Amino acid sequence: MGDHQTAGASHSSNLNRNILILLGLVVFSIWVLIAYGVTQVRQDRVETATTVAQNMARSLAAHTEATFETISLHLQVIDETYSQMGPLAPMSSDVTAIMAHHVESSNALYSANIFDADGDMIQSAIPKPGGGYLQPNPINIVDREYFKALAATTKATSPPVFVGRPIQGRVTGEWIVPVARARFDDQSAFAGLVMFTVKLEEFGGLYKTFDLSSDASVALARKDGIFLARNPFAPLFFGKSFADNPFFSQALKASPHGVFEDPHAIDGKRRIIAYHSLENLPLTMVVTQTKASMVAGWLNDAMIAIVTGLMATVVLLYFARSLWAKANLVIQQRNTLEQQVADRTRELTIIGALRERFITEPDPYTLFDSLLKDIMALTGSEYGFIGDIRHKADGSPYLKCYAFSNISWNAETSRFYEENKATGFVFEKLDNLFGAVVTSGEVVISNDPDNDSRSAGRPPGHPPLRAFLGIPVFWGDKLVGEIGLANRSGGYDQGVIEQLAPITAALSQIITARWQLEERDAAELALEDKTHELEAARDEAEKANLAKSQFLASMSHELRTPLNAVLGFAQMMQFDPKNPLAPAQEEHVENILDGGRHLLELVNGILDLASIEADQLVLYPDFVNAQEIVEECITFTAPLAERRGIDIIDNFSAKPFGEVHTDRMRFKQAFLNLLSNAVKFNRDNGTVTIDGAEHEPGFLTVSVTDTGAGIPEKDQSNVFQMFHRAESDAMITQEGTGIGLFVSKLLMERMAGGIGFESREDAGSTFWLTLPLAANDKVVIWNEDLSVGVDAIDKDHQIIIKMMNQLAHTATDVATLNTLVNELIDYTKHHFRREEAVMEVCGYPDLEEHRRLHRELADQVTELEREWNAYQDPRIADRLRAFLQHLWVNHFLEYDRKIPDYAVGNTHKIRRVLEELN
Repeated sequence: MGDHQTAGASHSSNLNRNILILLGLVVFSIWVLIAYGVTQVRQDRVETATTVAQNMARSLAAHTEATFETISLHLQVIDETYSQMGPLAPMSSDVTAIMAHHVESSNALYSANIFDADGDMIQSAIPKPGGGYLQPNPINIVDREYFKALAATTKATSPPVFVGRPIQGRVTGEWIVPVARARFDDQSAFAGLVMFTVKLEEFGGLYKTFDLSSDASVALARKDGIFLARNPFAPLFFGKSFADNPFFSQALKASPHGVFEDPHAIDGKRRIIAYHSLENLPLTMVVTQTKASMVAGWLNDAMIAIVTGLMATVVLLYFARSLWAKANLVIQQRNTLEQQVADRTRELTIIGALRERFITEPDPYTLFDSLLKDIMALTGSEYGFIGDIRHKADGSPYLKCYAFSNISWNAETSRFYEENKATGFVFEKLDNLFGAVVTSGEVVISNDPDNDSRSAGRPPGHPPLRAFLGIPVFWGDKLVGEIGLANRSGGYDQGVIEQLAPITAALSQIITARWQLEERDAAELALEDKTHELEAARDEAEKANLAKSQFLASMSHELRTPLNAVLGFAQMMQFDPKNPLAPAQEEHVENILDGGRHLLELVNGILDLASIEADQLVLYPDFVNAQEIVEECITFTAPLAERRGIDIIDNFSAKPFGEVHTDRMRFKQAFLNLLSNAVKFNRDNGTVTIDGAEHEPGFLTVSVTDTGAGIPEKDQSNVFQMFHRAESDAMITQEGTGIGLFVSKLLMERMAGGIGFESREDAGSTFWLTLPLAANDKVVIWNEDLSVGVDAIDKDHQIIIKMMNQLAHTATDVATLNTLVNELIDYTKHHFRREEAVMEVCGYPDLEEHRRLHRELADQVTELEREWNAYQDPRIADRLRAFLQHLWVNHFLEYDRKIPDYAVGNTHKIRRVLEELN
């Protein structure tokens, strides 16, 4: 028995030993697995966080690239606009308005400036928040980094933009970055630069929308170590160079994008840096995280695993369950991080698509319907709507929805949905969940709508409402819209609101932009209504023409800017070295450019014509060196002539002519039209000869002779008619717009000059401009300083001045003088009657005294008329011109300037009485 007991004990011992060994092996295996799992979790956290950072850097780099491309395009448009009109009118209010429009089109821009080649400011636009512009202090930037850098470039090597160091504004205290683009003259010489100042907070505002750990950061930096924008906001980084940091000195030079572990971090913490450089600018997006934040929570996970392991050594079943739960937890965490990356990428895609569709899609219902579908898919919502906040006449708000899920539950509601989906759903009853957003301006979350006191209940048959989220959309402090979502699985919480924050911000911009478009459309409709009123009171054809002219003159920026943008984008496609075009694509782009230039020429001509006809053309008469203008125009036209082998012979510039009295820009415009026509309508390898002469009485003539096909005699009487083009030559029919010569004729007449031509078919043509010399006191050039202030009277004065100037041009042509003298006398007397009618309807107190003066003047004019009819001596016509010029100075400008004080508020009465008089 003892042996048996001993054997049993030995067997038990062996069994216990084997159990202990087995348990030990199991425990050992468990702890090996736990150790491996904890290590793997740590590694997965690092890898996942790094992937998130890389994706974020890449997405932000693409967004930043697009932002600077847009800024570059704005700068290019300002440069081209200024090149057309700015150099002739420094600090022009028109140029300032155009520049301010570009600044106001983006929240990221603070100001726009133009500097010449010496670094002096020549144009600036800093819009005030309440309207108008800040008055800038003239500055010189020749010592600035960006000026030096761009001044050292050529037209071929100059970058799209140069991004300078951040500076802190002296007035607002905001951090801004100068973004500049080089300007070059017609000889490709550096002519200065055009610059925006960009608010850093706008970049930082975008970065704030990303869910980062407390010690992570997102930054935009130059490759030379200068930080431009950062979240968290850290002014100590801005403007300082960190070029010696290993990231800039080593990693960035080795590869344009990747991941770098910085052992010498700026703030003393070891950081993982994910970066992605921009393709066309020396900038890089940087997303940094400390290893501590990347593995945050890992120690907690380790302790859980240890406790789980201890429990597993006691109860293997619990160990298996815990291990399975832990594996699921790890997978869930990883999936959650990956989902966060996917959500952020999706949000950026939605925002980008929204802004693109806003530009290309004029219909707000289509635009917001696409956005609503994206938001519902992003949040997993079953229903939703997007609307903006409108107000009734009494100021009470209501909601107008541009996009709304179809929740119809019977034939009546289905019919209601179909009838209103194309025009929007208007909800004035606000005692409900979505109305609470409008009335309170706060987020409304209701995960139990049936028992929510803010709910108005559901109509019979209405689909179940299990959860509701209403998000107010603000533009500044103003509530402009609402996003409503319903029936998300699990309900709604603050996380959904934060997830939609970037989209909500973009939506506020779109809604506000839509309102601005509606206001513009309303203004246009008001203008049309006004036009219809005018048409009812005057001749329909005349009113339609005037309305057209006024509209086109006011639409200068809206018409030219899109055309310049089209040309700019086409040129960018044509000269993109990284994405060269195929031959067929190159041909298509060239066709776009040819058509765009032709259309821009046509638009410019029409706008100039409209400005003249609408009396919105402002002249700036000065004493001008005509030779300088001619030389500038030759330089501008020479490349076109060289391509066709045409020789331009300048016999004019070397002659010692005196200065002329004219508007420099408009003289240049008219002469450039003649010179361009002489080249365009010439024969290949032909010649263009420029000459001129002074002649009596006090005028200078500049002529342009070509060796082209000439103008058929049957077409010569219509040369200066609008839209006239000779049809006998196919090349002429294609090249001309039919506006340039007509506009040039109007301009020269407004400037007391003239235009004419001689032509023989198959032998060429000679066109000439005639301008008054500086010493010529026989002509008067109309400008704003001569305006009385009453439209009808000013129009009469312009007509009288035009006739007076024509007398000076035709001093020896008796036949023409006879017609002019009689027309001038008749119109002068007609003007006296019209002016007296205006004064009478306005209640002018000294009307009788004014009538007496008119009678005396009319008697003197009548006496001159009798002398002319008796002798028709040109000297009598000159006396008439001198008398009327004296009358202009001593009567029109002295007495007529008193009339506007009584004409205010009587516009309709004045128009009515003049129409009756006519």
